[in-house]
Amino acid sequence: MAYRIDQKFKFPKFRRHNFRTNSMLRNYFINGLRRIWSNKLHSCINILGLALGIAVVLLIGGYVVGELQVNKSIKDVERIHCD
Repeated sequence: MAYRIDQKFKFPKFRRHNFRTNSMLRNYFINGLRRIWSNKLHSCINILGLALGIAVVLLIGGYVVGELQVNKSIKDVERIHCD
């Protein structure tokens, strides 16, 4: 469809779909559970790896935040010289 300059632009009307989003999410959840139960060892390894990775990231983040706040309470910290 060609658009002429003298025509007024109209946005296209979108039809509202009548499918149920909840049923889609329910199907995704059921399929995920089926896959976990059919591949128990593989799923267990993946879940443990994800949990371990998240735990390590949180621990490192907590350590970094703690180290960055060491000298916050000292007055005139810029004047302290450490060798």
